[in-house]
Amino acid sequence: MIGIMMVRISVIYFFIGVLLGILIHKVPELAAVHPHWNLLGWVSFALGGIVYCVFPKAGASRLGKAHFWLHLAGIPLLLYGLLRLGIGQSAEPFAPIGGLLIAAGALAFVINVFRNVKIDLKQEESAR
Repeated sequence: MIGIMMVRISVIYFFIGVLLGILIHKVPELAAVHPHWNLLGWVSFALGGIVYCVFPKAGASRLGKAHFWLHLAGIPLLLYGLLRLGIGQSAEPFAPIGGLLIAAGALAFVINVFRNVKIDLKQEESAR
């Protein structure tokens, strides 16, 4: 279920990323927002969701849920901080907190993949 939610949320980030690219392409101070939005919101979230769809045990684990919520909470905070920075305001505390949440979510994802992303050889044999 988390995998499907991540894929669905990622396409919303994708659409917003496209709009951001159109709206801020002439504002160099905001240039950092667009790639961060697309890579963290669209690409990373989509790939994580696909992994969890292919390996549902990983998506159902506590680590999968932690990855989902940490990443989901971190993205808007980080990007709000970057937007503030782009308009000459302080990114504190938004960007650092968002970045830490995303990093914690990424660590949960890495541990989760090594623990729960496995091929069941018995199931593979019976499928043949």
